[in-house]
Amino acid sequence: MQINKIEIFGYGKLSHQVFEFNQFQAILGANEAGKTTMINFIKDMLFGFTKRKATHPYAPKDKSEMGGRLYITVDDTAYIIERVEGKNGGNLKITDLNETELPPELLKRLLGPINRETFDNLFYFGSPNLTEVGKLSKDDLETRIRQVGVIGIEQWLELKKSIEKAADELYKQRGKKPKLNKALIEYQESKEKLSEAQQSYDEYLNLNHQYQELLQKKQELKIQREHTFEQLRTVQADEQNWNNYVALDKNKKEQIELLPGFTTSDLSEFKELVNQIDFLKAKIRDLQGLIEQQQEKSLKSSAEYNLYLANQSKFDDLYLQLDTQMKNERDYENLKRDLRRQEQDLELDNEAAGGNDSLEFNDDDQTEINQLLEEKQALKTKKTFSKTPIADDKPNHTWKLLMTIGLGLVVLGFVVGGIGLFTLLLVGLVLVGFGFHLKSQPKSMVSQEQTVDYDDQINKINQQLSQIAENHQIKNDHPETWTTVLQTSIKKRNQHRQQVESLKQDLHNDHEKIVSYLNSWSLPNLNNQTFSQSLNQINQFMLNIHEMKNKIKIQQEKRTEKLNEISDYQKQIEKIEQAQQDFLKKRNVSSFTEFDQQYQIQQVGQKRKEQIQNLQNSISSQMIERLQQYKNFDDLKQKLNKLERVDRENSESLTNLSEKISSVKITIDSLAKNGTYDELRQDLAIQKTEINDLVSKWLTLKLTDEWIEKVLNLASHGRFPQVQALAQKYFNMLTNHHYVSVEYGKKIKVKTETGTKFDVKELSKGTMQQLYLALIFALTMSFSDEYPMPIIIDDGFVDFDHVRTNAAIELMKEISNTTQVIYFTADDRIEKQVKSEDLLKLS
Repeated sequence: MQINKIEIFGYGKLSHQVFEFNQFQAILGANEAGKTTMINFIKDMLFGFTKRKATHPYAPKDKSEMGGRLYITVDDTAYIIERVEGKNGGNLKITDLNETELPPELLKRLLGPINRETFDNLFYFGSPNLTEVGKLSKDDLETRIRQVGVIGIEQWLELKKSIEKAADELYKQRGKKPKLNKALIEYQESKEKLSEAQQSYDEYLNLNHQYQELLQKKQELKIQREHTFEQLRTVQADEQNWNNYVALDKNKKEQIELLPGFTTSDLSEFKELVNQIDFLKAKIRDLQGLIEQQQEKSLKSSAEYNLYLANQSKFDDLYLQLDTQMKNERDYENLKRDLRRQEQDLELDNEAAGGNDSLEFNDDDQTEINQLLEEKQALKTKKTFSKTPIADDKPNHTWKLLMTIGLGLVVLGFVVGGIGLFTLLLVGLVLVGFGFHLKSQPKSMVSQEQTVDYDDQINKINQQLSQIAENHQIKNDHPETWTTVLQTSIKKRNQHRQQVESLKQDLHNDHEKIVSYLNSWSLPNLNNQTFSQSLNQINQFMLNIHEMKNKIKIQQEKRTEKLNEISDYQKQIEKIEQAQQDFLKKRNVSSFTEFDQQYQIQQVGQKRKEQIQNLQNSISSQMIERLQQYKNFDDLKQKLNKLERVDRENSESLTNLSEKISSVKITIDSLAKNGTYDELRQDLAIQKTEINDLVSKWLTLKLTDEWIEKVLNLASHGRFPQVQALAQKYFNMLTNHHYVSVEYGKKIKVKTETGTKFDVKELSKGTMQQLYLALIFALTMSFSDEYPMPIIIDDGFVDFDHVRTNAAIELMKEISNTTQVIYFTADDRIEKQVKSEDLLKLS
């Protein structure tokens, strides 16, 4: 049996997992990774759950169903063993790879006599009990061998022990205490006494001679009966094997020729091709389903995307201008802010320019105003000096004021420049000169009478100036600044006004450009918000479009990728279909149905050959030679009846002889002349009878013991010598040829290449484990021909060093050529010691 795969529904911490096994399979996992769980899962699948789910130590941690499947191969036939939680070890189901359900009783036939206990003893190697290894004797080893293949072995072994014990209580070769030993000693002593007493009795001697002759005849008759009985047993065996002999002879005439290419492995090969095609077709269906799901879930075209598709070229060109338009929008907002600031500044300029509508003076106006101002100033001066002189005791600061104003006008003239330069310089110099003049005059005298005419003239000049201000819409009451400061402010305001108008025109132009750009998009609600919002809406619109395009592109790429996968799978299917055609063509059949028909014919032929071979194996060549001597079954039966009749006659003759012997013995006893002889003779007779009874009992026990021994040897097919040889070979390999032999006695001993012998208890712990491993493998391999179960090793080398571990692994690899080996370990060195395909890691 080989385990190809395990599928766990729920078992302990393992749930919904699948593991595939090779002929040699190493499984690496740390503590608590699930190694012991997996081992117990395999045992429960083979032999049934020991407990129900509620109390089972490996009940699933989640709510999944406890159980799973074992995928196995037995004699090139694949089976699936499924077992889930239920009564009587769980609900069992066995199918083939086509899921055809087979009778559950098939598992018992596959396992044979192997139960869980036998499996643990022969096919499972965990942490060994080293004390028990040290005590293992030849008898213990033979007992373990016989425990496989014998029904009721425990009762047989118990009976054999009790018989051996009873026989030893009756007689031992060198014993003194057993009953028969004591009786023989006493009998010999009595015989010597009787011999002394009977020397004078001639008649006694004659009778004794007669007695001896009768005894001789009885002995000869017993030998004759044993010979006849042996012949009887042989003929009885012939009778039991006659049917097999006839069947074998008949089948020998049947010529069975098997065509090549129709074995179970060939069927598996073709089914594997079919499975590959089914697998690939399932892959294609899955991919097509995914494509259909993708199409159903594909992005539905939105109104925005449809609008874009209808104007794709236009919108893409417009989108290239978006950054420029955003910059225009920022410039537009900046212009608006600049315009507001300029308009605020213009209001201030209007105030400084004497009103919003004040006009500039031409040259004539400026000349006129300057003349009026000069006349006015001159009148004011004359007015000041035309008054009646009156001594003025107050300090005269007029000259300071005049000089200050004059200097200010000179400086202003240079600042203003242009036409007003001359006027301002002239007036300023006049005021400065007049100030010096006043400073140099003595305290003035003022005349009030001379000021009247000057005031009228000054008023007339003021009216003329007011008229000029009205004509030029000037709202400024300081005529002396009109031709200087005011004209400068009016010019500045007019220039500022032109700048504002220019800004308004630029703002209008930018506004029109942005509006034109927005109108080109034809997007809803675009003109019902600010330019910035509209442009952001356009940007978001295009970002959404690009995102949708990318999603569509990704979907198309995935669809293309799946279509390429489908194409690859279809190509693989074509190759496999071609391989199927080549397979059928090679076997000269046109279809799988025709192949299967021929396969069934070949299987029948193969089974017939196997039946013939089994018949040949069941009958020895010696038996065939004996059976060939019989003409027919009636001839054999006649011989059997004759031997039974002779056996009965011999038995009756022995009974008659025994009676005669007893009669002669009685006569001898009656001839004794004195009581001492009579007593001796009687005692000797009693002793002899007792001895005969004890001998008979002892012989019966020994014969029974030998018969049981033969039965057990037949049942175990003489495996013990094979186990001895294999154990010695494996132990030699494991110890790198240091130990050359294993000897069996009351205790097992081992011998080194130098000839030194050691008891098991004298070995190191690692060497003791190597010996135990060699014995386990030897036992297993001796049964592998009849019961090929996989060997499971659970961290069996924990005490091995690197060299011993390597040797054990190499031995496992060699054994795996015949029997599957599954090795569980937590030692990560295994990664360097086995092929990656033979290593399974548990996390």
